[in-house]
Amino acid sequence: MWPSVGKFYFAYLKEVIPRQAKEDTEKQISSEEKSIKANQVKLTEATQDIDKMEKLIKDLESKKNTLSVYLKFGESFTAHYKCQNLIEVGVKTDKGTWTFNFKR
Repeated sequence: MWPSVGKFYFAYLKEVIPRQAKEDTEKQISSEEKSIKANQVKLTEATQDIDKMEKLIKDLESKKNTLSVYLKFGESFTAHYKCQNLIEVGVKTDKGTWTFNFKR
């Protein structure tokens, strides 16, 4: 009697184990695929944000307002500038160049 039960059980396990292993593997792969897709979406969003920031920086850099005034010795110049965020002023003379920073 035992040999027939053993053969039946062995045949059952021989059929069930590969099927169960396949199902488990497919579940794990599906889970990993979802995770990879979510990471790809996050990466795409981050890349788009970086592109937007780079464009904004280039736009800001291109908006440099330069003002050239040629003065002779002893002359002065005063500019009234409506900018609350003045960062730097450069002065170029025949004796050299000076840069003044206004850090808050």
